[in-house]
Amino acid sequence: MTSHGLRASSSSTPSANTCDENAPARGILDMFLAAQGVASLTRKRSLKLTNDENADPRQSPSSPSASSLFLAKSYNTTTVTTAAASTRSNKNIHLLPVVAVHPPPSPPKSLNLLSVLVQRQLIGAKKLRPRTVPTRFRLKDFVSSEKDVYSFVSQDETTLVSASGDQTAKLHDIETRACVGVFSGHNGSIKSVSFKPNDNNIFATAARDGSVFVWDVRCSGTTSTTGETTYRPSDRLLNVHATKSRQSPPKKLKHGADGPNTASAVQYMIHNDNILASTGSLDGCIKYWDVRKHGSYFKLDYPTPLQTSTYIPRTKRAHGLAAMTLSPDGVSLYAVSSDNHLYMYNASTLGAPLRHFTGEHFACSSYYIKIAVSPDGQYVASGSSKNLYVWDVDRPHAKPLIFHGHEREVTAVDWAKDLGQGTQLSGCSDDATVRIWKPNSQLAQECRKDDKLRNTHGIVSE
Repeated sequence: MTSHGLRASSSSTPSANTCDENAPARGILDMFLAAQGVASLTRKRSLKLTNDENADPRQSPSSPSASSLFLAKSYNTTTVTTAAASTRSNKNIHLLPVVAVHPPPSPPKSLNLLSVLVQRQLIGAKKLRPRTVPTRFRLKDFVSSEKDVYSFVSQDETTLVSASGDQTAKLHDIETRACVGVFSGHNGSIKSVSFKPNDNNIFATAARDGSVFVWDVRCSGTTSTTGETTYRPSDRLLNVHATKSRQSPPKKLKHGADGPNTASAVQYMIHNDNILASTGSLDGCIKYWDVRKHGSYFKLDYPTPLQTSTYIPRTKRAHGLAAMTLSPDGVSLYAVSSDNHLYMYNASTLGAPLRHFTGEHFACSSYYIKIAVSPDGQYVASGSSKNLYVWDVDRPHAKPLIFHGHEREVTAVDWAKDLGQGTQLSGCSDDATVRIWKPNSQLAQECRKDDKLRNTHGIVSE
């Protein structure tokens, strides 16, 4: 109850002489109904008192200034009865029903700490302002047991395998596991895919050939004898992060590195689904492209972006961006750089980074490393040269949480969308395994005390 509401209720207390039959009761009744969450209150009849015409209860020190309330509450109905007390024995009091209240809603469910990552905004009891519930301590209790490790094996079940880089994108039916579409046109391995918001027919890809292609599955394609349909791009953006003076990559590149012409990531925006963002492996910038210029990019070797972020180099040489992702609400845009920092931008205005995140041993050593934001938007996770790192978005200068378990470079990371059993975090690594971390406080405590358990389970540290 705000102070304004309290003043309104105290000033509207009716007296016996000024009681209006159409005016709703105020004061304690309003406070009670607001506290119980009752949405609507319908007044049936107002209180009528039979009293001496010459007597004024406001002048009697023993007479109350407001009616006494007797409240009887159940989950099915709510009844409110009012009565006026009188000190004179020769005065009769007639008690009449005054209000009828709609059934209150079901009692609120108790707060589940395991799902608090999604429901962090609680209403303060006094000021009715949202306050943040700290959940970092819950992430420290995440554990990846031996049962939470999945290995990739080849069809002959003899060797470990990883995904291919055949320069195509493929669309699969999850239920039948059949490939329903092959999207061919890139001259380099595809680094990133992003679907258009609220439209599963359109998506974009970014590749090592330095181009960003836009695809539409509704376009006609060529169907092979095996039933697979091959599609061509509906729009192409070439050399999106290359300069005219340096178009081709050097002859030798270190492991995991990409040439200066590489488009490392692509992302559709939520605040404007006509905007497509891309990142490069050299310039350290994010560029916005207007996809409404359909077909115009075909003829341009070096198209002009709609907007470009401000690059602030931290070292003498330029560093590129390896991956990019949006917060669930589409307000913040995150990108991880080969300078071992993760940056947060305003998705609407872009410009310079608003925040940056890093760690003592965090290393973005290749352009295969990806990032992901938690379902509530409060945490951002990233792969690294070995472990998985998680930062609190609201505390960029705090130490990151390190998720141990993988033996080699951690590439793809993701948060579970099904939060029925609590938030889960997964990581994919070059050790040909996928690990899943789940909240388990008891097991986490046992691992901290037992070296053998700590070596066989993936735990979290700072």
